[in-house]
Amino acid sequence: VYTSEKITRKRSLRDSQERNLEVRRMLKNNKINIVIAIIFAIALWVYVVVEVNPSSAQVTRNVPIQFVNEDRLNETGLAVLSCDVTTASVFYTGQRSDTSKLKADDFKVTIDLRGMVEGTNTVKIKVSGPDGVNIDTSNLQRVNVVVEKLVKIDVPITPKVINLADGESEPYIVKMSKDVVSVSGAKSLIDSIVNVRAELDAKAVGESVKAISC
Repeated sequence: VYTSEKITRKRSLRDSQERNLEVRRMLKNNKINIVIAIIFAIALWVYVVVEVNPSSAQVTRNVPIQFVNEDRLNETGLAVLSCDVTTASVFYTGQRSDTSKLKADDFKVTIDLRGMVEGTNTVKIKVSGPDGVNIDTSNLQRVNVVVEKLVKIDVPITPKVINLADGESEPYIVKMSKDVVSVSGAKSLIDSIVNVRAELDAKAVGESVKAISC
């Protein structure tokens, strides 16, 4: 015999079980939908990267600054003393396939020394890059290059033995192929030269007489 209370309780239990089953089904469907969405997103990303090959903005830092036409400057009796910067950052755009593996060596940042005069010269830089890349700008627009008179002097060469072990006799230098060396450059740099030293590695010296480059 079922009382109304027992029947109600049984129906409530059945309803609760059905709701739990429905929740489990929804959770299962949600997990499947999430997996499908992830797979779709990965496939879309691969398609965009491989097939569409989108253009993007990039930057490469620490590109060395190079001087060009330095021989032209030297012909006028002048030489570079210093530049206020030695590297630059290059901003550019290009397709991912063209830019993904670019390095600082793939770009060229140059300063043309032609026409410079003694003193501080404020000049523009020139930036170039590989094919398929559009150069947008650089973090530098102008740089300061200090130019001085070109000086050339002959400096005596002083031999110096290195890596000599304790208690070991210093090798005897019979003769050097050169006694002096010519050095040229900006006057302030040349004036700072104290000596020119030829270093002879003691480990390279044997028992017999031989010629050693140093």
